[in-house]
Amino acid sequence: MKQFLSALILVLSSSAYADYFGCDLRVNTERAGEEAPYRGREVRVELNNYLCEAIIDQNVIVTTKVTNLLSGSYAQAGGRASAAVQMESYNPATNAHDEVFCKCNLR
Repeated sequence: MKQFLSALILVLSSSAYADYFGCDLRVNTERAGEEAPYRGREVRVELNNYLCEAIIDQNVIVTTKVTNLLSGSYAQAGGRASAAVQMESYNPATNAHDEVFCKCNLR
């Protein structure tokens, strides 16, 4: 009985965390996603000349950055366990603006 109670206390007192970290990138209507390896801390997703990069640190703070690979413009956001970036960027190939959204979080 003592061992059972000790195990129960250990389980209840340990912090809960997810083992996977991933990102979903959307450019207009197209989507792409990527996951870091088990307990990985960095993710990169590329779609239609846009790159979404994210890092999660030991304090579960996520930093997400989306870069337009043609122009070099970027947007960045940070948050606890999740961070999303939304940006509108000119695409010279289509002569229009692209709606770009990237969200990275624990899974």
